Amino acid sequence: MSIMQELRRHLADNKGNKTVDEATQMLRAILEHGGNNVSMPTDYIINGPLRPVTELVVLVIAYSLVFIFSLIGNGMVCHVIYKNRRLWTVSNIFIVNLAASDIVITIIDVPFTIVRLLAAEWRLGHVPCQLINLFVVVPVYVSTFTMSAIALDRYMVILHPLRPRITRPAGVVVVAMTWLAAVMMSLPFAVFSCARPVDMFWATVVRCCTCYPEPAATYERVATLMTFATQYVIPISVAAFAYIRIITTVWSREVIGQATRRQQRSHEKTRRKTIMMLMLVVAVFSVSWLPLNLYHVLTDFFPDPDVITYSSRAFLSCHWVAMSSVCFNPVIYFWLNESFRKEVVRRLAWLRGERAGSRTSPVAEADGERAALDPDCCQRRKEVTLDGRRWCKRLMQQRSVSVQSTFGSLRLCGACIKAPTSSTGDLPSTVEMAAGKGKHGERLT
Repeated sequence: MSIMQELRRHLADNKGNKTVDEATQMLRAILEHGGNNVSMPTDYIINGPLRPVTELVVLVIAYSLVFIFSLIGNGMVCHVIYKNRRLWTVSNIFIVNLAASDIVITIIDVPFTIVRLLAAEWRLGHVPCQLINLFVVVPVYVSTFTMSAIALDRYMVILHPLRPRITRPAGVVVVAMTWLAAVMMSLPFAVFSCARPVDMFWATVVRCCTCYPEPAATYERVATLMTFATQYVIPISVAAFAYIRIITTVWSREVIGQATRRQQRSHEKTRRKTIMMLMLVVAVFSVSWLPLNLYHVLTDFFPDPDVITYSSRAFLSCHWVAMSSVCFNPVIYFWLNESFRKEVVRRLAWLRGERAGSRTSPVAEADGERAALDPDCCQRRKEVTLDGRRWCKRLMQQRSVSVQSTFGSLRLCGACIKAPTSSTGDLPSTVEMAAGKGKHGERLT
């Protein structure tokens, strides 16, 4: 016999002050999810945790891994796009916003999940209870709204290429609107949250839970349905519709001028990667969040333990799967986005080169060679990465080219390196470079 059934029988036999349904509903909310559709449950009685220490250790390790991998992956996404101006596109602005929302989920929801697993009751007060419930819900809405925005942007670009595209300022406005809409949708979770004493029949503990007006069960069911619709059903439907249209269009579109088998194979490979990425983004999100949403719907609409067996372990499993979704997007980008993968390799190589002191990565060397051989690098220095400029400087020093010449440091590095050379490959002397001449008196242009 389950704990809920034993409690119902005990209350019915002893005719307690509370009705059986009220006591069952209250204890279910306390033990399972604290009456909060998005908050973490606390499975404690007064004398200590109900779950064994081994289980607590496993849960803490599992959530800690999500915390670490999410911060590293999403932080790398933001860093790579921020440092490379060529990646400042509207789509990447949305991707940065998605990564930022995942980071907020990571630094707020995951730590407080661990705290609630280890704490016997809520001790932070009423206002922190409201703020935590607000900030836990907001980034989830931002993620779903941003996914819909990405899908619609790709839909317009691919299916309607002749129409004006969204500009970067407009993309920033869309990002701001996603946060504003997320706050508006999340306000009820803060307004109807409170820290209050809860009678556990054996003692009284302070809990951070929902405080809906009567009839509380009706309000909670409405909130559950609204959350399920706006946080899952509608965004998934919009993204699925857009991506299905994109997939069918990309798959059926013929490339003009396919003259060789190599071009055909290259086009097929690119098309498969694009389709795979679009399918994975939607599939990962939908699969990760579906169990948690179904759990909330079932527990709110079927409160009878004879129909549904409530288990905090099931809730924790669903919650961890949903939280782990914040780790998957960076992996998808790295796997299927060549530009992102190259930039990540470039950044990691630069870090290894800095730690080694004298080593420079092949990517940095290639970038430095490009900067050194480009006569217009002084006009387009922003397109050359910092590690590339350092390698360019080192390259000139190794070739006995005066960096601090009358031309200034690195500003005319392209003209210096691209000067005409003799058959032995010698560079013009420093004096000749200062005069603007090559090794044999040619004018440097």
